[in-house]
Amino acid sequence: MTTHFLAATPRTVHWGRFWSGLPPVLEIDAGDTLTIETHSGREEVLPPDGSGMTVAPALRDILVTDLPRRGHLLTGPVAIRGAQPGDVLDIRIDAVELGADWGFNLVRPSSGTLIGEFPVSQQATTLIPVDRAACTARLPWGAVLPLNPFFGVMGVAPPPNGES
Repeated sequence: MTTHFLAATPRTVHWGRFWSGLPPVLEIDAGDTLTIETHSGREEVLPPDGSGMTVAPALRDILVTDLPRRGHLLTGPVAIRGAQPGDVLDIRIDAVELGADWGFNLVRPSSGTLIGEFPVSQQATTLIPVDRAACTARLPWGAVLPLNPFFGVMGVAPPPNGES
């Protein structure tokens, strides 16, 4: 069994889709351990210079590329050597670690769960400082929330042409 690290780079990420035609950026064996680096955020939600919040150079490198954009930024895909459509994959998440000292909340009146609940003029982005060591976030009004990070988006691409 081998341990792998998959960095988020312009070569290893794509924006928001599970697509069977997308070639794997890494192939591993069953039983291997893999750490996957991820990033989040487009230019309009990044903390400004001087804010005390750090934008990873890798995220900046990704954002300056001309990758087609839709949905969330995804790292991968990863192939399991020998796996075939219809096989059951046993994926175990050993840990999720915070990768940034900031997060954001975006209110867009025309999308999400509360469509129409906010006037268009209330579109807003709130930057939220994160204390990675304490695993907390401080909201703009001073409340400190304990964080329980999750892995974000993970999935298996559908088979090509609806085959299984």
